[in-house]
Amino acid sequence: MRARAVVAVGALILSGCGAGDVTESTEYVSLETENQSLSGDLEGARVELGVSERQMHELDGQLSESQEQLAEAKQQGLEISADFADFLAYQFSNAGGLSISQSECLSDGMVEDDSARAAYLVLLRSTDPASSETTGAYASLNGLFEACDLNLPALDDGSTPTTPIELPQEVADATRPVEVIGAPLPVLATADSDADPAKGTKAPVLVGEDYEGHPVRIDAAVSGPTMVVVLAHWCPHCNAEIPRLNQLRDEGRIPEAVNLIAISSAIDPAAPNFPPDVWIADMDWTYPVLADGIDLERGLFIGSDAFGTSGFPFTVLIDGDGNVAARWAGERDPEEIVTLLDALVASA
Repeated sequence: MRARAVVAVGALILSGCGAGDVTESTEYVSLETENQSLSGDLEGARVELGVSERQMHELDGQLSESQEQLAEAKQQGLEISADFADFLAYQFSNAGGLSISQSECLSDGMVEDDSARAAYLVLLRSTDPASSETTGAYASLNGLFEACDLNLPALDDGSTPTTPIELPQEVADATRPVEVIGAPLPVLATADSDADPAKGTKAPVLVGEDYEGHPVRIDAAVSGPTMVVVLAHWCPHCNAEIPRLNQLRDEGRIPEAVNLIAISSAIDPAAPNFPPDVWIADMDWTYPVLADGIDLERGLFIGSDAFGTSGFPFTVLIDGDGNVAARWAGERDPEEIVTLLDALVASA
């Protein structure tokens, strides 16, 4: 179209027409209109190009931000998995008596395999070693046990007569009867407290005694916001955690509204710092202590099981309504504890 317009204008000039005649001709007016239209289209295209470039830069920035968030989430997931693996390895080696290599093999396998982890949780909660649920859990773990150079335990099919179990006197002296009112909490199987299935659910009420026979009741709905710390006398992490809590106590940083109670559990006469009542006193623990009891039929410590303990020390925060606010296993930074306790009081 442009070539035609140029030729037409050139023909008009060569014919000897004057300037005034050219600008007034129909052909010139048409060409001028078309030129203005093309100029407008060009300007519009430039504007659209500028908008597209801005949108492209914005999308590029959003993509970069999304990639950073994805990388951060992936790293956090890896760190949580690594923490959980370390935690399991510690449990297997300390509570299960396994070698370091066996413990690491089992923990890595359970972190990587959801079905193996689920089977392990079934075994933790099992009360009948001959039940179909228990035998099924062992069967699903067979491959992992073999890979880690472990043998499956022999299961009692009920054909062998059993004799009543009696506690050694020294163990009986270090335990007390414990009553659980309400449903026990599930075993904590995650390092992410926000993913804890017990969070927001009703905590069981525990009724028992301290080592001097005085009554101890863990009932946050009656006594107010409560921090329960499950301790084991032989646990090195417990021996490191108590002095930190004592320091917070001495600094007046544990809110007065919080009831801090310990459960002395996992009694083992062959382990360090036995008996636990002497250990508790030597550690300068000045808060109430519930001496845990043993369920001989189920082979577990009653109070520890009621709160879903998965390691020592094990901490449960319960709000004034009696609901679980948070749980965690292992040591924790004192500043984080203070922040959580302040939030617990504020929610009351």
